[in-house]
Amino acid sequence: MLKGTLEETKERILDSLPGDQRAQGIWHKIDGSGSTGKLEKSLRTIKDDSNAMGFASSHSKEERENNSFCIQSRNCILYKVASTRQDLICHGVYDKIIAKSLEYINSCVKVELKECMALGDGYCLHVVRSSRSK
Repeated sequence: MLKGTLEETKERILDSLPGDQRAQGIWHKIDGSGSTGKLEKSLRTIKDDSNAMGFASSHSKEERENNSFCIQSRNCILYKVASTRQDLICHGVYDKIIAKSLEYINSCVKVELKECMALGDGYCLHVVRSSRSK
């Protein structure tokens, strides 16, 4: 029972963070740029917004897989908190911003954190996969 309570508390905290508003703002930029439905162009918009926040991000196409891209961030503006609460920051806020930004254009997108500065890696690497071509 306690675990369920902790999970509910975690979800309430995540829901209270500005991730949804940030994602909606990014989606409006994607929509305004005419990139709606184009995953790679949409990721460019997300990367640009991430850079504006200070994450020093880049994006690339994953060579081994179709419809798979990477967003790499070399700076973490939330590192102090993320180093002790990776579940809330890395998997919660940043994953959520990426996924929610893309959800409006492609509901078949999966975001996976592969490398993480909070865990000692030299950068954060999010892999974004789409199960359909857009």
